[in-house]
Amino acid sequence: MSVREQLLRIKKMREKAARKEQDNKKEKQDKEIQEQRALAEKKITSKAPAEDARQSGYKDSAIARDKKIDNGEDNVVKSDQLTNINKIKQVTNKKPTKIQGNGAFLRNGEKEINNEQQELKEMIERQDLPVKKRLAELVELIKKVSKNNDGFVVLEAETGSGKSVYSPIAAFKALKELGSPERVVMMQPRRDAATSIARAVSAVMEAESGVVGYSTSEGKTIDRKSAIAVVTSGIMRRYLLQGDISRDNVGAIILDEIHEGSIEYHLVFGLIKKLREAGQAPLVILTSATMDIRRLQDFFGIKNDNYLHIEGRAYPVEKHFNAHPSENKHGYINDVAEKVLELHKTNKDGDILVFLPGAKEINQVISYLHNLNDAEVLPLYGALSSDERKKALHGKKEAGKKRRIIVATDIAETSLTVPGITMVVDSCRRRSVRYNPKTGIIERGTEFVSKDSAEQRAGRAGRVRPGDCYRIITKEEYVRMPEFRESEIKRVNLAHTVLQLKKIGVEIEDFPFIEPPSSNAVEEAIKELKMLGALNDEGRITDLGIEMERLSFEPRLAKMVIEARKRNAMEAALVLVGFSRERDVLLDPSKKEIEEAPGFSPADKRTNARNTISNKLRSEFGGSSDIQMRLNIFAAAIENGLFAAAKLSKQRGFKEKELAKKFEKWCRAHHLKANTLRHIGYKLRDYAKYSNFNLDKSKLAERLRNVRPEILSELALTVYPDRLIFALHNSRGMPEFRRLSEYDPLGRIININPGSVLRNQSNFDVLVAFGGFSEGSGTRRGREITRIYAQDLHPIEYKTIKKIMPDILDRKYENVSYNTELDEVVGDIQVVLKGNSDIVFEDQYDAVLDNEVAVRTFASVLASGEIDLPWARENIRTIDKLRSLARRSMGIGIVKTIDSLKNWYIEKLDGAHNLRQIQDKIGNLKINFTDFCSKELAEEIDKHYPE
Repeated sequence: MSVREQLLRIKKMREKAARKEQDNKKEKQDKEIQEQRALAEKKITSKAPAEDARQSGYKDSAIARDKKIDNGEDNVVKSDQLTNINKIKQVTNKKPTKIQGNGAFLRNGEKEINNEQQELKEMIERQDLPVKKRLAELVELIKKVSKNNDGFVVLEAETGSGKSVYSPIAAFKALKELGSPERVVMMQPRRDAATSIARAVSAVMEAESGVVGYSTSEGKTIDRKSAIAVVTSGIMRRYLLQGDISRDNVGAIILDEIHEGSIEYHLVFGLIKKLREAGQAPLVILTSATMDIRRLQDFFGIKNDNYLHIEGRAYPVEKHFNAHPSENKHGYINDVAEKVLELHKTNKDGDILVFLPGAKEINQVISYLHNLNDAEVLPLYGALSSDERKKALHGKKEAGKKRRIIVATDIAETSLTVPGITMVVDSCRRRSVRYNPKTGIIERGTEFVSKDSAEQRAGRAGRVRPGDCYRIITKEEYVRMPEFRESEIKRVNLAHTVLQLKKIGVEIEDFPFIEPPSSNAVEEAIKELKMLGALNDEGRITDLGIEMERLSFEPRLAKMVIEARKRNAMEAALVLVGFSRERDVLLDPSKKEIEEAPGFSPADKRTNARNTISNKLRSEFGGSSDIQMRLNIFAAAIENGLFAAAKLSKQRGFKEKELAKKFEKWCRAHHLKANTLRHIGYKLRDYAKYSNFNLDKSKLAERLRNVRPEILSELALTVYPDRLIFALHNSRGMPEFRRLSEYDPLGRIININPGSVLRNQSNFDVLVAFGGFSEGSGTRRGREITRIYAQDLHPIEYKTIKKIMPDILDRKYENVSYNTELDEVVGDIQVVLKGNSDIVFEDQYDAVLDNEVAVRTFASVLASGEIDLPWARENIRTIDKLRSLARRSMGIGIVKTIDSLKNWYIEKLDGAHNLRQIQDKIGNLKINFTDFCSKELAEEIDKHYPE
């Protein structure tokens, strides 16, 4: 039975443990508390003893909780542990003996027994996991490698072997015996894996609270005394970049699931290699169920005898394939739902795990299954709240239900164990996100998984007994799938990676990547950072770049926060940072809404259904742009209980629980994703902390509603100058836009995202796409086509362009002439966008010109003799004579002349463009005949070659 399957069952022990804890503590309470309790007991003498015990226990736990808050402890973080855990201490008077690293002590004979942990430990140990059987062998290998200073241990342990739970325990035991720093830092690719593994390790070790902890984007339980810290890859990367890990303070690093191939893993690998080269790396343990051993050995220089393979305890899984391909690219969703229904109707017992690309497909399949009254159907994907994910993972069926059906993304593919699964229905597809460095376009779509991912998914059906995997593809399609998934370093924007490395003085070309990025991706990343001012022209990091990197946001978001501080708009910027890290706040239309929507094709119906929702949101929340509407939505969410809902369920009091219910209901009524808003609300405190900003939640809604559109425009142009798009006024039907030619030389057509507030408005010439550009499907004359959509749009005013990006403006001049009465060059001016003179920002009629156009016009007037000036007329006669002499010279001598009197004047005028300005320059404006032809040569030409 897996770890998560046991968690809910453990809760049954709480009430009993609370009463037992209270009985033990009564004898040790000080006199003041005893007197308070005596007074309380006089008032409640009519209550039953059991009820008294429960009430007293609740009161004590509340006092303890308030004390933690008063002492400045992070209550939000602490509550994400298994709370209300009851401890029974057997105290002796023996001297304290150190049993953990970093200052954590227990007395000899003093033992903390956590009832939940004890139960969890027993359940884990009953599984008799393979790594536990060979724990001593693993400990000895770690000790040998450490003594030899070889640096690396490779543990290849198959799925279900227990490597994630027992490898940190083995490392800790080895470190104690070696006398090395008793601190282990373990990296996990996902936050759910990190929290679950930390709890399991703590249970097996019977660890005191805080000795084993975790740190993820949703919270942390580690502190300075933690001996084993389980962290996500981003946090491990930050530790290494900031120099927080060395062999002096950490005994071992464990990198689990190293086959993941994320950009964070690539950075961590390279940073550890550099740390190793500097002689400062702790022992490193690399673990995975599948890995390229040869590549790891070549990269890190690992010896063959530092490798240990442990077989898993998986049961055989029979794989089934479709006889025929799905009807179309969306048909597999129906095929998945029908297969689940078919399996559920059989007599097979056990739960079903379904793999789909994303939340949209998950919700579609769940809607197909809504009539299954005898099954508990649960979603599982990253955007769900922590409580909702735990519900899918705890493994206990609701009363009266035949089975659980978990519908998940690839979050359930590795690391996480979904208990009780005997059948897997695999769409064999995943969401793909690729960044095109040349175009800046994010290419989103759905692709087939790799074969190794498909095998990982199938293995989930064989954890508890022989199982079945139903792949919703044909055998022929499976054969064509790649062996391994393409590494993330080939698919993402590298600007943040380059900036992080520049900060520590490392050029990306010199960084030891296990799989180097493409040169194009690196070049475009450097170009982006120069555009943002993070790097100078020579590619060195600037003071602004250092500040941007310190904020820990992606470079553009960091620049936005810095610019927002200058404009007193930090609240809006931090909320927009939160939105930018989420896919979408809008719920997809339901199956019923799509069916009832107008349209000839399914794609048209989906678009129209979504437009209906967007129109409702626009009428409800207003706003002049997608960005303004997001801020208004967040402000309304705050007023409807967002911050109460953002708290973890165990933190909520009665009033907060009621507010959380109100918030959920409000979100459903407005087609908004409660989980997305909740996650932004939860993370907002961290964003403010990173930015050194004091966030006043009581005034936040008001501040968001009152942010001026021109401030958002300035932020947009400062951060996203390359995402400016301008309207094509000659387009028909759907509004069409293009980017500036320097950012897209091909001039591809851009469409507004169908869900945008600005979708059906045509009075905006220039927009900025906060969310960038992505490829998506569209229709033309009933046929599906691929379009490029601009996301999260905000209109840009002329005054903002003139202030922030004046270089993209151009002036078009008409009816330009010299006005003799005014002694000025005048004309009509149109201020236009460079490359698109159809967009006119400003018209000026009979304007006085004082630029190069005025100089050229004035020079032309002088050269033509339009102004009656004696020296100007003499210049014309001189030029005519020189040209005649040059024509008649016939080789007697060389006569120089002036090809263009106008150009000669432009050079001599030196910026002057009226008579007033040339009064002191007339001497320079007269042509000296002898500068071009001697008097003797002219006489000889006239003598021999007369006119």
